[in-house]
Amino acid sequence: IRESRIAVLPFENKSNDPKLDMFGTMAADYIIQSLLSLDKVKVVMFNSIEENLPYTSSFAERTGAEMIIKGSLYIQDDKLLVQSQVIDAISGEVEIVLPEIASPKNELQTLVKELAARFAGYFAMKEGDLNMKLIPKYEAYLKFREIFPIWDIDVPGERKILSQAIAMDSTFLYPYLFSFVSYYNRRQWKEADSVMKLTDRRFDRLTTYEQAYLNVNKAMLAGNLPEAFRGWKSLYERDPKNVNTNIWAAGMAMV
Repeated sequence: IRESRIAVLPFENKSNDPKLDMFGTMAADYIIQSLLSLDKVKVVMFNSIEENLPYTSSFAERTGAEMIIKGSLYIQDDKLLVQSQVIDAISGEVEIVLPEIASPKNELQTLVKELAARFAGYFAMKEGDLNMKLIPKYEAYLKFREIFPIWDIDVPGERKILSQAIAMDSTFLYPYLFSFVSYYNRRQWKEADSVMKLTDRRFDRLTTYEQAYLNVNKAMLAGNLPEAFRGWKSLYERDPKNVNTNIWAAGMAMV
C-alpha cells in the first residue's frame, strides 16, 4: 500500500466579503500542515500547485497529484460555512464530500482548524496511518486502530474505545462501522442490527462510497455473503490502497 500524493488548492471565497479573501490560502496552509503529520501521505508543494493551476487537463501529470482537496467559503445569516471535497486528480470524479462546517463570523481560525482536523482524520483512516499525534476528537478512534490487529483479545476495551470515539464526534462514520464488525464477528446479531439502525438514523447524507460500506455490512448481517463479497470487491477496486477493503475483500473471498 503506497503513499497517496495530495494537492491542496486554495479555497474559494464566495462570501462577497473581500476581508475574507485570506481564508483561501489560510485554509490550504492549515490542511497541508495537518497532512504533513501523516506518514502515508505526501503533499504537493504549494508553489507547484500555483504554477500548474492554469493547466487543468494536465494538472495531475504536472504535479504528480493523485487526489485534490478543494472547497469554498460562504456566509449564511451570521455564520461562515465551508463546503469541501476530495477529487480524484486523474479521473476528475469526486471521491468524498466532507460534511459542511459552520462557525460564527468572528471565529475564522476555529473554522480553519476544524477543517484541517476533518481532512487529517479522513486521510488517517483512509490510509491506515497511525502516526497522527494529534487532534483530540479522533484520539479514541486512532487508539482503537492501534489495537486493531489484536482486537479480539480485549473486547471490553475495544467497545469502550469505539464508544468514546462516537461520543467525541457522532458525525464520524467509521467508529460505527467497526462497532458493527465487533458484534458481527462474535455472532451478536441483535447488537449488530442495533448499530446498523442507529447508523441509519444518524447519517442521512452519506457519500456513495460510505453508503456502499453500509450496504455491504447490511448484506453480511442478512447472511447474503455472495452480495457482501461483490460489495467488498467493488470497494476494493474503487480504492485498492484502503487497508480495510483489502482485508475484507480477501476475507470474503476465502469464505
